[in-house]
Amino acid sequence: MSTLLQDLRYSVRLLWNKRAYSITAILMLALGIGAFTSVFSVANAVLLKSYGPVKTDQWLYLWEHRTKSSSLNQISVSMANFRDCKSECSSSFSEGIVWLPWSYTASGEGIRDQVDVWTAPGRARLCQPF
Repeated sequence: MSTLLQDLRYSVRLLWNKRAYSITAILMLALGIGAFTSVFSVANAVLLKSYGPVKTDQWLYLWEHRTKSSSLNQISVSMANFRDCKSECSSSFSEGIVWLPWSYTASGEGIRDQVDVWTAPGRARLCQPF
């Protein structure tokens, strides 16, 4: 036990004599711990934490019907109609989101690819090639 106390006194004396080195080492250690903590927090939130069960039995799908089109009779609801429905039925639904599927052609340097894009305005954007 006495050797441990002697070692501690010696190390404190060395750190006190070289203050600039000690402060630099302590700041670098604190910076490293802070950086690791922030990276782990982001990785934990994005990759490791589960989002929980998705309650698809509580979803409501709104569609619009076209009467003059023979190929597309059922289409996604427009933003204007969704906003009207959301404002008129605010007591019936806790939350609402519009999901609009579109298809685009992406090209560049001899590559042409069809890309499906699903847009949820104000929420997320997901792209997946065919």
